[in-house]
Amino acid sequence: LLPSTTAPPSPARPMGTLVLDPVASRPQGSLQLPLALYLSPRITGDRAAALRGLIAAQPRYARLSDSEDGALNVLPDFQLEEVAALERRKRRVIGLPFVERFLSDPSVLSKVPALPLFDLIYRSPSALCFSALSQEVRVRCVALARWMGARSSEELGPGVELLIAARVSLHPDSKYQAALKNRLPVVRPSYLEAIWDAKRQVDIESHYLQPLAGLAICFDPRQAEVIEQFQRRIVDQGAVIATFDKAEVVIVSDVSRPLYQEA
Repeated sequence: LLPSTTAPPSPARPMGTLVLDPVASRPQGSLQLPLALYLSPRITGDRAAALRGLIAAQPRYARLSDSEDGALNVLPDFQLEEVAALERRKRRVIGLPFVERFLSDPSVLSKVPALPLFDLIYRSPSALCFSALSQEVRVRCVALARWMGARSSEELGPGVELLIAARVSLHPDSKYQAALKNRLPVVRPSYLEAIWDAKRQVDIESHYLQPLAGLAICFDPRQAEVIEQFQRRIVDQGAVIATFDKAEVVIVSDVSRPLYQEA
């Protein structure tokens, strides 16, 4: 698998406007300067004091708010349950690291694709796409991508640089097969988790999806020598040993075997 060619950056938005867009496709609103900031009580005293000093020095760009209404909720860290609860209440959420970055360099506002945003950690202008994930894992991955400033796409189109998947697919029309055809890297959800834990880009090598990940494979039980030779090797590449009725792939030594005909 080879990295895709990086797409050119999108044109910057006018300074002072931030488009709120969870999938980078449908504008939902904008933020005008100065940003109204409601500080979470979980922010430590010394850090809150330093932030107030930055805000006082930059009245054009930010102001403190005593109420959550109409303001950005500034959190020192993001937890899925807390952020989701604020979103259900129609609150807008942003991370303290990004606010500190913005007050030092207001131009970063034009680089934000969506809220909630913790910080601009994933810097590529190209998008991420997701496939073959459980609902729980998908919700987590989409949230992490947004929190880190990454763009997401429902389709594996020209602007996508990476597919995140939990397993391979043999279906010709699958996103996985399309990614292989277009020579896009395919990684496990652990890649986003690793970036989030480190709060910076990490080496992608150890997170590539194994070539047989999740693929259900059945061996002819009457061919012990074939099983002995190949079973451990395919399991090491992510395959799952399955019974015939649940297999996606059946391995036999030649086409004269009864199991081949049944398959």
